[in-house]
Amino acid sequence: RGAYYRWIFFTINCLEQAVLDRANPRTKVEHAAALGYGSLEETVGVIEKAVQKGFLVGNRFSAADLYLSSYLDWFFFTKLLAPTTVLTEYVARCKDRPGHKRYMEQMTKMMQTS
Repeated sequence: RGAYYRWIFFTINCLEQAVLDRANPRTKVEHAAALGYGSLEETVGVIEKAVQKGFLVGNRFSAADLYLSSYLDWFFFTKLLAPTTVLTEYVARCKDRPGHKRYMEQMTKMMQTS
């Protein structure tokens, strides 16, 4: 459970903050360590290392992957984060899951009937 919670909190407290700080830099930061994530490059590097060969927790898909891949996909779409090969492949793995495909089919049908 610890690894699962780590990635949930890492996504919101490190990745999101690093991306948003890059897009809208703070006017004054005394020490980089005060930010809680170091740098965007370091944050992305930690994520890339974790997902390079699969998923975050025990190499089994979990809600932590759903959460992280959703953030990454949105950041790529909005151009707040440049996609890397490792992260693009990870997002694709998450989207290739049967549950995601069913969800997209349902959303497509719903949008067509609106």
